[in-house]
Amino acid sequence: MRRKRVKAISVLLTFVFMFTLLPVNSLQANEVEVRIDEIQLLKTYDGIDNVINYFIYVKGQGLSHISVWREKTTGGWTELKRNYPSNTYLEFTIPITSAGEGDVTVNKIRIDTPKATVEIPIAEDDMPRINTLNPTKVRLNEDSIKIIGENFANIGTATGKVIAKYFRGTTEVDITGDVDDDKKSITIDAVSGALGNQNIYFQREKKETYTQLNEDKEISIKVEYRHIGVFRIYEDLDISDEIEMYPNRGPKGTRIYFKADKLQKNMSVFFLKVGDGSDTFKQENKGKFINFIPKGNREEEDKDVLIVEVPATLGVGEYNVYFTNEIKDGEDPEYAVTRERRIGKVFTVIDSSSQGQILSISPNRGSDGGIDNVTIQAKNIASISPNVFVPEGDPITNVDGQELEIKYEKGQYKEFNRNEKASLVRTVKFIIGDNVTFNTEEKHVISPNGLDIISVNIPQYMLVDKDTPVDVTAIIKTTVTYTDGTTLTFYEEVVKTNVFTFYPSSIEPIIQEVVPDKIMIDENNRITEDRMIAIYGNNFMIHKYEDLNGEEVVRYPIIKLGSIEIDKNKNPELQVLVMDNANSVLDGSIGREVGTKILITIPEGTNVAKPGTANVEITNPMRFSQENGRTAVAYDIIEFVTNVEKPYITRVNPDTVTVGGGEKVTIEGSNFRPGVRVFIDGNEVNPRDVERDGTGTKITFKAPPGRAGTTQLQVMNTDGGIAVWPFTYVTTYTDPKITDFNPKMGTYNTLVVVKGENFLIPDPTANPDEILKLIGTRILLEYEEINRYHRDEYNRIALQPYTSPSNDLVIDPTTGQLSSYYHSVVFEKEISRTYYVLRQEPNGVIQLTNGRDETYVIEKVGNALKARSLKGQSVDLTVERDKLVVGTAKLIMKTPYYVEDGKIVGNRVKVIDSNEIHFEVPSLQEGYHDLTVINPDIKSDSRTGTQGFYYYRQPDTNPVINEIVPAEGSTKGGYTIDIIGKGFQEVGDKKTIVTINGITVSSNDTKISPDETKITIVVPPYPGDLWKDKGTGRWTVPVVVVNPDGASDSKKDGFTYVVPSSSPEIFRIEPPEGSAAGNDIVEIIGRDFRFFEPYEDRNNNRFWDMEEPFSDLNSNGKHDDYRNKTTEQLKQELKDKYEEEVIPILPKVYFGDNQAEVLEFSNGYLKVKTPDHAAGTVDVYVVNNDSGVSNKVGFKYLGSNPK
Repeated sequence: MRRKRVKAISVLLTFVFMFTLLPVNSLQANEVEVRIDEIQLLKTYDGIDNVINYFIYVKGQGLSHISVWREKTTGGWTELKRNYPSNTYLEFTIPITSAGEGDVTVNKIRIDTPKATVEIPIAEDDMPRINTLNPTKVRLNEDSIKIIGENFANIGTATGKVIAKYFRGTTEVDITGDVDDDKKSITIDAVSGALGNQNIYFQREKKETYTQLNEDKEISIKVEYRHIGVFRIYEDLDISDEIEMYPNRGPKGTRIYFKADKLQKNMSVFFLKVGDGSDTFKQENKGKFINFIPKGNREEEDKDVLIVEVPATLGVGEYNVYFTNEIKDGEDPEYAVTRERRIGKVFTVIDSSSQGQILSISPNRGSDGGIDNVTIQAKNIASISPNVFVPEGDPITNVDGQELEIKYEKGQYKEFNRNEKASLVRTVKFIIGDNVTFNTEEKHVISPNGLDIISVNIPQYMLVDKDTPVDVTAIIKTTVTYTDGTTLTFYEEVVKTNVFTFYPSSIEPIIQEVVPDKIMIDENNRITEDRMIAIYGNNFMIHKYEDLNGEEVVRYPIIKLGSIEIDKNKNPELQVLVMDNANSVLDGSIGREVGTKILITIPEGTNVAKPGTANVEITNPMRFSQENGRTAVAYDIIEFVTNVEKPYITRVNPDTVTVGGGEKVTIEGSNFRPGVRVFIDGNEVNPRDVERDGTGTKITFKAPPGRAGTTQLQVMNTDGGIAVWPFTYVTTYTDPKITDFNPKMGTYNTLVVVKGENFLIPDPTANPDEILKLIGTRILLEYEEINRYHRDEYNRIALQPYTSPSNDLVIDPTTGQLSSYYHSVVFEKEISRTYYVLRQEPNGVIQLTNGRDETYVIEKVGNALKARSLKGQSVDLTVERDKLVVGTAKLIMKTPYYVEDGKIVGNRVKVIDSNEIHFEVPSLQEGYHDLTVINPDIKSDSRTGTQGFYYYRQPDTNPVINEIVPAEGSTKGGYTIDIIGKGFQEVGDKKTIVTINGITVSSNDTKISPDETKITIVVPPYPGDLWKDKGTGRWTVPVVVVNPDGASDSKKDGFTYVVPSSSPEIFRIEPPEGSAAGNDIVEIIGRDFRFFEPYEDRNNNRFWDMEEPFSDLNSNGKHDDYRNKTTEQLKQELKDKYEEEVIPILPKVYFGDNQAEVLEFSNGYLKVKTPDHAAGTVDVYVVNNDSGVSNKVGFKYLGSNPK
């Protein structure tokens, strides 16, 4: 009994467990109510046959519990996937095509519900299908449409038949009864309905009862086809039948003018490709509306005018032109066009190669009184593109006043792939303000494959009071006559906008102000010094033109100040500048003729009729004439004064500022009275920026902006007493930077190397008033120039002739080498006043250049000096004490520096290149001094305070450099050299500082001998790539020593960095250790040890050839190569000359700082005797004779071991 109970419980638990695994919907299936009310199939076409949407819809209740299947055309079923979940409405997307089936057609569907499976016929195959529809565009209530298709027999009004309609919006037209008797077509006569694009739909509805789906209620089963946009209904626009179109050909972007008795403003214009009529209205082929001008709006126009621009999207070809109702941007024209009119004319779009072009007009400016002999350069204007017409023979040109006619009696008309025999006549008119007249036939050049050159006379234009630009328009009529007598006429209009400018033939000047308005004269009524005066106003004119002889003529305004006349037209030496509002000087060329300021200089000694007020009169020139133009007078606007308190100027600092101004300027002198005024270049300095000290001896002000060049500074007391001083503005174009300088301390004549950026060497392109450009970058210490200059009466730097000592010519005629002062002189060419300078390139090449178009290489050819131009032409060069004679040209030697006893002593600065300056320190006071580099444009950079240079006034020591051994070495650095001399110091932790190439050698790498006669340093590497930096493999740099008390000495050519051709390498040393006492024999095994004198292997054959330069290391006059000889052989051959001739060529071997003796050598092998050295490990390295340095290998010195 107990076992039966247990068994029953087990069965029950199993049932419960299985029951819990069943899905809930399975448990509820018998309780779900499913009801189907409607099934609809909807297929939508874009046009006739392009299916774009295909859906089945199911409406009812409980639909989330059904599945819908489609019967495949190949048999079987495929389940449809619902687009979104819903209990009352289902949507299924039917694929348009399916793999294995092709085009999909739904003829039967199946619905599975929890209770039943039901198949429902759809019969889509019975639906009507459209094959063709013609025409696709019809007039409302006039035209008919015929639709041809299939299954039209199924169209009818009976139950279960298909209803047919077309519609737009809510307006429908039933065409069910318009099926033709053959049941294959539908004919719609006198089409009615809404205007615009029309859609067609076919709809069939059947009602069936399926009790499994909706008990005894009928289910609606619909099938509907919709064809979107299959035809369009339109009305004619209410405009004139006769419409003119001009031009009728041109490139895209052409403006077309339509004229008619009746047009509408609110219209659009479309360009449809001529052809099969398949082109449709699109935004892309809609013309751009420019303007609508109703008739009567212009006196000369009695028709409506519509102006439209050809769309930029059109290709080359012929286009029918349609007017339609206005179509807004963004609208679909195919849908929105409801009214249209084809105007019956064709517009031809041509490509750019066939397009007429106005290229230029010369001159492009002219007086409003008219201008003759104007040349128009054009393409395809008088001639015609060979893409359109290929003539046989030359054209016949006829001129009839305002028309130019070109005839081609034979040729081939080729446009748009035509190739027909024809003649062609082209008639051209030009409008430039008005119709031009053409000059005689011989002045025109007609060239189909080149430029048309057309000569015209521009008629008088309306009077203008300012520059007035106008278009140049070509109007072209072309008539093509075929061999059968038929003609083709087309019109073109080519416009180049605002390309010719009419200017006034006469301008009246306007005088507003004269600055300064007082002019000081002496008791004899004379101007005591050159006096700069500025006249401000408008319409001040300068005019430049070519006369009938082709000569350039510049006409200036004539200025009268009382009895003084300034007429530069008669006296070219007078200074008259016409300037614009930007303070730029005008030259009278086109666009640079009319200014607002006249700056004149009244010459010293000019007589004045009498003191007192006076009128100022200005007479402008007449364009293209020697006659004077219009005149203006300002009455009593200036005053000539005498018996006044004259101020005096002794110094202006600085007297050179940037064109942007802003610098503080100090004027020193006397008798500066209260209310004193300052003028520069005819502009008054703002009185608020001018400060006068209480003693009347100093004026300070902030420099205003100015124009580049030297002008005049004027100081004027209130009564008109005046003093003048030269003042210069420079344009800033550099930004010098100091990156480092060394040594940073020293005394008188210490050589300092400044490294940085944007330093400037002397520039020979300078004008005579740009003296600072001839000097280059300058050095200031404590803001005072360290150079001393030759100065003029105004204390300004000036050039002076220089005659060199007879034994120190600037170029040595014997050696061809430069003197040490070559960078301190410039050479001025006689007459032209152009400058030349001497330069020495890093590779030693000497050049003489004007920085513009003349550069000569100075060469020693035999016993003569030659100057070879960069073009390869050589002329004789003669060096005289005061000049160079290059060929026949005399270049006078001058210097801006102070000269004493026939020597230039004022230049302490040498600009090496844009990154390096050397200077020698002048006498200074003890202490730190700010160091400044300043360029000619007065842009500068400084190291100030404790970052500056420290000057020792009276050092106790006197170091001397006698020799540097070796004097050259690899750019890699890391090896030692000895500076031999005397007076070097090492006191405690202070020792002599060594700089090489402006780089300070660290104290750890500097060793001073006990007797203070030798300094051994580890050479720092060259900072950069010598070949890239200097374009050479050798570069000599200064070596400077400075003792702790500031005493110094230097050797300007102290050390030469060399880019070696060798790369020696030590593999091993045998033995690797030896006695500290030295004299051990050590073998060094490696590679690339050099045993021949270095040479320039120009032919790359790895052997020295006779013509190749070499370094004669042993000074025996021949090239030595010991690669294939042993030590014993050389000693036998050379005997006592072995040391003299062989040792200088062999590699040097260093054990630490000490050099070993080379005993034997061969390829990759050296046997040496070690030098003595303190116990410990040292670096061993090899230095070849071309300065190639090897790697370093350790060698251990062993101390004594007493027993």
